[in-house]
Amino acid sequence: MYISGVPGTGKTATVKRVIDSINADLLMKHSFKYVEINGLRLANPHQAFSVIWKELTAETVSSSRAQTLLNDHFSNKKVKELSTILLVDEVDHICNRKQDVVYNILDWPSQTGSKVVVITIANTMDLPERALRGCVTSRMGLTRLVFKPYTFQQLQEIIMNRLIGNSSFDPDAVQLVARKVAAISGDARRALDICRRAIDLVKSEDESQLITINHVNQVLNAILSGVRVTAIRYNSFTCCVLFLYYCHSIVKL
Repeated sequence: MYISGVPGTGKTATVKRVIDSINADLLMKHSFKYVEINGLRLANPHQAFSVIWKELTAETVSSSRAQTLLNDHFSNKKVKELSTILLVDEVDHICNRKQDVVYNILDWPSQTGSKVVVITIANTMDLPERALRGCVTSRMGLTRLVFKPYTFQQLQEIIMNRLIGNSSFDPDAVQLVARKVAAISGDARRALDICRRAIDLVKSEDESQLITINHVNQVLNAILSGVRVTAIRYNSFTCCVLFLYYCHSIVKL
């Protein structure tokens, strides 16, 4: 299965919740091994093999050795006691130039008797078509799930659920956060981060205050006037000026 969607839409959290739910089922408990790797946390794509093998066996081996062991493990036609569910988060970060790492991983489920399910996650919806070769895409399978950005109503519900038992937030302030984030990205993590910053802002002034629209606006203004945003704006302006100068020079020629 290939899962895609913009950041902060609950892709990884949903998969983990499903795994936890299956593990909680007494009939399904201990019926499979769950292995998770994140492409962003790997020094290089081939390190994925070492991490996967260590998760399976607790043994630390080199990447090349781990690849050989894993290929043998998942191509063994003998009936294995447990199935393996492998979650590859940020899969685009292990798509090296040769694409041999992602190809190898996606090829394991096609082996007879492998009893392994591979779930891949990335932020790019069209990653298979845009960045992967045909032989890799064909092994990714046809099962795809797209997580759309959260709507204003969904973000508002998420925030309110996190605030259960906390009466320090004005409902209008929550609505403002939800609307602002929904209009930009639909990222639930960004919405919750804004709320946390608003809470910190009030704590620095007076903890007994109700967090209002004004506090949220202060946080939003601080984010929009941050060093990174200012640098991006400045660089964008500089690039535009240089581009116009370049065009003007060509016209003169």
